[in-house]
Amino acid sequence: FNQSYTGYRYTSTDNTEYLKPYWNSNLYLSYRITVKKITFSLFAAVYNIFNEQFQVILNRAMPLRNYHTGISIQFNKPNNNH
Repeated sequence: FNQSYTGYRYTSTDNTEYLKPYWNSNLYLSYRITVKKITFSLFAAVYNIFNEQFQVILNRAMPLRNYHTGISIQFNKPNNNH
């Protein structure tokens, strides 16, 4: 679980215009299993868990809650140290 806070970001030189601060929460889960010389990592993530509306750049909305899943495969070399 990751939670971050981004404060006010001013968009004008006199600091009269700004982007509102926001909290963003993400959750990332993974499971790793090794079978012989291959390591499989299964993962799933939920970004912006609480569906907050926020802007990183003025007038550019960011995605609401979104998901990411996948599999990573790693082929391990045998250890040839004799």
